[in-house]
Amino acid sequence: MKGTHIGILVATIVIAAGVITVRLTMFVDMDHEPIPSSSVVLAIIGQAIKTYEIEVGHLPKTLADLVTSDGSDHWPGPFLRGGIPKDPWGNDIVYVPLAGNAFQLKSLGPDGTDGTEDDITRSIQP
Repeated sequence: MKGTHIGILVATIVIAAGVITVRLTMFVDMDHEPIPSSSVVLAIIGQAIKTYEIEVGHLPKTLADLVTSDGSDHWPGPFLRGGIPKDPWGNDIVYVPLAGNAFQLKSLGPDGTDGTEDDITRSIQP
């Protein structure tokens, strides 16, 4: 029974995330950067990383570990279906594991360059 409830919860979250992504994408002004869409992508990847940590017992070494086994004995993935999403500008998301099970996700923004003012960063603490 517990597995069924978890499955329903996960399905509900995935559907809600998809609806939010579609809604935010529809309302983004094409003359401005799609910042809300970047935030949604970072949130989805962040949730996949936290789910990985709960299921496997540690943070993934790379984002690729969310879609292919990292060799762990217990890998119930994939944690992201369809591959690792890119930011709205087609850039790879930057993943940085930090101390104490914290991590950082970053979109490099429209210029695709790390360390510039248009970067969008999300830090996740345990």
